Amino acid sequence: MKIYLVGGAVRDLLIGKSGSDRDYVVVGATPEEMKSRGFSEVGKNFPVYLHPKTKEEYALARKEKKVSPGHQGFQFEYHKKITLEEDLLRRDFTVNAMAMEEDGTLIDPYGGREDLKKKLLRHVSKHFVEDPLRVIRGCRFAATLGFEIEPQTQKLMKDMVSSGELDSLSSERILTELMKVLESSGISRFVDELKNCGALSTVFPGFDFTPEAKNELSKLEQSSLTKIEKFAYLFCYLKEEEQYFSQFTIPNQYKKLAKAFCGNLSSIGNDFNQKPSNVLQFFKSLRMDEKIFQSLIELYQLKFPAKDFSKLISTFHELKAQKFTAKDSKEEIERHQLESITRVYLS
Repeated sequence: MKIYLVGGAVRDLLIGKSGSDRDYVVVGATPEEMKSRGFSEVGKNFPVYLHPKTKEEYALARKEKKVSPGHQGFQFEYHKKITLEEDLLRRDFTVNAMAMEEDGTLIDPYGGREDLKKKLLRHVSKHFVEDPLRVIRGCRFAATLGFEIEPQTQKLMKDMVSSGELDSLSSERILTELMKVLESSGISRFVDELKNCGALSTVFPGFDFTPEAKNELSKLEQSSLTKIEKFAYLFCYLKEEEQYFSQFTIPNQYKKLAKAFCGNLSSIGNDFNQKPSNVLQFFKSLRMDEKIFQSLIELYQLKFPAKDFSKLISTFHELKAQKFTAKDSKEEIERHQLESITRVYLS
């Protein structure tokens, strides 16, 4: 039995990038042998084993055969005679099809290291077209690594889009890829690559990325916004909200911030028309949630860099600190709040 570090972990190690998940391939072992060594078996389609101490993932070397459409339409074969080279052959890009022994020896049967030097994404084999998720992943890697997609590989990606194969992708897998891009600074390039291969509507159905929007994406890339804040910023370029939310299951906290940001853009842009009631309505719509308010300030500062939000921040904290009792009527509470807004925000 031999164990190899594989995939993205090897790629990132060679380019000096840290923080990647470490995945391993085990050659010459059986499920029974893995379990006898204390590994826990997980996974439905094929067994993956968690290390008893580190909980890192170890998979038996395997081959796969396409048996039905979609990302999950594979039949897997794993036994002791499958070689490392056979396992690496099923991977997407050559830069992800390298392995490393415990002593640091690199195994690179498909030229991944040379493509890594060239900053090139090249498919490993003809089997690349069997997994539609590889189109989205290719665009993500190009964006986050700053690599170019090899022309023949890009043609295969376009053909996969044209065939309708991407229609079988689950919204969860697509969102996972998008969230990984949002953790980086490559969203603008990601959009470009999706557009180049015809897959933009798969990831961003109902979005309108105009030239002005592309400029905004550049601002987004240079910001220090969190992943959820970047999603909210993107949300403003969505033309058909119902289409998007019917297709994708978005976490509630993402949806809540996105709607709050986009729904109040006009009011923020025109300073609430200098009306205390408009300011109060804005705060009420947030239910005085400090976390959402702080994220909104970050977003609005990026959207309106020339605006000063210090008075709005001070007003929020003053209203947040106000204490009322059950004896105070709704009208009396609102009167106090409007007085504070007039004094702090409109002074």
